Amino acid sequence: MAERPLWPLTTTLHFNAFVHGCIAARNEEGLQTIVAEGNNLVLLRGSDRREGLALGQRRPLRWLPCRNSGEAPMAGLREPVWDPFTGSVFGFACRGFAIVRLLHGASAAVVAGSARQAGNKEGPGASARFNGLRSLTTDGQGAMYCLDSKHVWKLALPAAWKKAYHDNPQPGSVAAAAAAAAPAPGEQRAYAARAGGGGGGGGRGGFRGQGPQEQMQRQAHDQVQVSILPCKDVEDIMHMAYDPLRHALVLASGHAVYQRPLREGAAEQPTLLAGCEGCEGDTDGVGAEARFCAVMGLVVDGTGAAIVLDYDEDEDTTAVRRVGPDRKVTTLARDLEGAWGAPAILPNGYLALCDNRQRFNDTPPPQLLVLDLGLTHNACHAATRPPHPPTGPKPHTLPADLSALLASAGQPEGGSADVVVQVGDKGFRAHRAVLGARSTYFRQRLDPGAGFGEAEQLHLSLPDASPDAFELVLRYMYTDSVGDIPGALLQPAAELADRLLLPGLCEEAGRQMLAAVCAESVVGLLLWAEQRSASFGELLLGLKVWVREHREEVVALPGHTMRLMVEAPELAYELFFDASGGGPGGDAKRQRVQ
Repeated sequence: MAERPLWPLTTTLHFNAFVHGCIAARNEEGLQTIVAEGNNLVLLRGSDRREGLALGQRRPLRWLPCRNSGEAPMAGLREPVWDPFTGSVFGFACRGFAIVRLLHGASAAVVAGSARQAGNKEGPGASARFNGLRSLTTDGQGAMYCLDSKHVWKLALPAAWKKAYHDNPQPGSVAAAAAAAAPAPGEQRAYAARAGGGGGGGGRGGFRGQGPQEQMQRQAHDQVQVSILPCKDVEDIMHMAYDPLRHALVLASGHAVYQRPLREGAAEQPTLLAGCEGCEGDTDGVGAEARFCAVMGLVVDGTGAAIVLDYDEDEDTTAVRRVGPDRKVTTLARDLEGAWGAPAILPNGYLALCDNRQRFNDTPPPQLLVLDLGLTHNACHAATRPPHPPTGPKPHTLPADLSALLASAGQPEGGSADVVVQVGDKGFRAHRAVLGARSTYFRQRLDPGAGFGEAEQLHLSLPDASPDAFELVLRYMYTDSVGDIPGALLQPAAELADRLLLPGLCEEAGRQMLAAVCAESVVGLLLWAEQRSASFGELLLGLKVWVREHREEVVALPGHTMRLMVEAPELAYELFFDASGGGPGGDAKRQRVQ
């Protein structure tokens, strides 16, 4: 262990083989961290305290044959992930064609895909096929997500694995028990007994006394179900992490970071958080103003921020960048010599980076670099046993209580509402205190000293507004959330939010517009956004970036392009004819921003 005084804490740990990642896991001994080193699991001591770190017990992995094909990967564990739903460690095997799960006693078995065959196929367990898996993450609620060169894949984990975790917690140290994996020893024997698709077999977890049809049904029920998660433009995506605060995937290409919500009905097109596709640099800023050199990995911290490793090939250095929930990019550390990847935030908040450098005779041994940058461990990714279902009344939350307050105002008796906002032919009962606290516009109208003469009135009129849009805006003022806005209401809701001085809703509507934009709609949105106030500046910038990235699609619709040239010639020139754009159909993806 060597100390380097670059940051408040810089610790370098040396290993005998490539380091593929580190994970935190919890068992009866507490929260511990394991490092995947080659074909070994190594305990990292001290990761739960803000003190020194040291390497502990090293235990080799033992690869079990696949239950259907009999294949055994015989390779190191890549992209290890602890899954709280099952209490197990998962990862990639071999050349990225298979997902493996660690069982009792540091044994590993393929649970999805093939150890030796690539492909592109949905299905249960070993019938699925992947092609060059790149990243793996979990939502801790029974679903995992992985990424290959063509798709984002969803892995639905068997409910029986969760039950096994509750019923059969594993004692002993994390290293000795392979991260305290949930399955009982009999399940390990069952994997071996079913190698090659066999059935029956003894040992707990076998299918003794069942016929072939029952065995097939039971086996399919207990397998990982692999399906494609609809997600557009994933070819350039290299890294992925789960954000539990927003129930969304955070995706990263070389030059940009995106978000893909996982709620039902969410848009398939990821929303840009920061960066610009094809634009290279190391500039901090907000949203599309920021630039990245080459993203080499990311992890989400306890505040919902994406911590990104950004590699500068010219300087052969890595920077640690933070993409906040407000889409603001800041640099936390820079000039870390060499290429680093597979970031992980340890339980004590330290950031661990894995050595990505190619090994030559004069290259130091593989390393794990640990930095103290004041980060927060993601409690939702901590290796915690799933809690027992809560008993008693449902706990109160502020959004839920305010939502109930709004619902009571809509009842015939009006609840405790003390004002009616008239929008068109519809009146909305509400509460002065909420309207004034949430909207500067309403605060001014309801302020006795503002001179509007409406402070004591029971009715307020809101002319030139859509009742449907105001209903959505009112829900946002009470709950700070709107979910997916219907497409027909995106522009009216954004305009009304801007008018009522609600920048958060205006920005959310803009993000949803940008996520749903296409070649047929982008020109109309550009003209509309350019005529709005400065609140729409981020949307306008995002639309310009979209046009540059999809220029050929837009130019292929001459009527739309001509409309832009007639109604906004300066904007058309900026997008299609300026020097940086390269003319209609030109390639604007290779700009380098210094």
